[in-house]
Amino acid sequence: MIEIELIRKCFICGGNTIERSGICCDCAQSIPAIQSPVCSLCGMPLISEQGLCIRCRDTQYSFENNTSVYEYCGLAKDLMYLYKFEKCRGIAWLYANRTAEIIRDKWTGCIIVPSPASRIKKKKKGWDQVEDICRILRKEYKLPVLSLLGKKHGTGQKKLNLENRKANLKGRIYIKKKRKRVLEGKEIVLIDDVFTTGATANECAQVLRGAGALRVYSLTIAID
Repeated sequence: MIEIELIRKCFICGGNTIERSGICCDCAQSIPAIQSPVCSLCGMPLISEQGLCIRCRDTQYSFENNTSVYEYCGLAKDLMYLYKFEKCRGIAWLYANRTAEIIRDKWTGCIIVPSPASRIKKKKKGWDQVEDICRILRKEYKLPVLSLLGKKHGTGQKKLNLENRKANLKGRIYIKKKRKRVLEGKEIVLIDDVFTTGATANECAQVLRGAGALRVYSLTIAID
């Protein structure tokens, strides 16, 4: 069977591309990935050679650390907006490719778990951006992705600070039925789109560890 390559317009430059992400190779390479040194806890780029960023010096999380592909600014921020709010869903292929490289390099054998969206939010939007990325990781890259977490609907997080975000999420993240036994003694990589305060990753990690997970790592597309 002959596979026909579709010609698409690049979301960034408008030129022709056959990439399933809808982003040509030149534009994809022009998005600056985060480089060392980074905060050893949240993964934010640092000016100094090592250590913790200011916001992490007095903060404790239930996950081991966070790794992000991009800093949430410039072209990376524009691209995330197109993906989340303009339904340019092909961009998930770029994100899946970048995260798959990191997972294979750092966390071979770990279970990949998508950060959950509430059913109401997903139904209203019609899809979930993290699920799309994880679906590609499972089908294209053959990574062990399991949808273990659910989320009860509640007040949005966007305008809240870290402590209020933590309080707002308390009790809203849960393990899906019949999934708890899967977690015993396992290492988990939690996937999300943007790391802002770490409240969501923290609550997810607490729930996963409470169900028997040995360690939880956070992997996000961008960090703000």
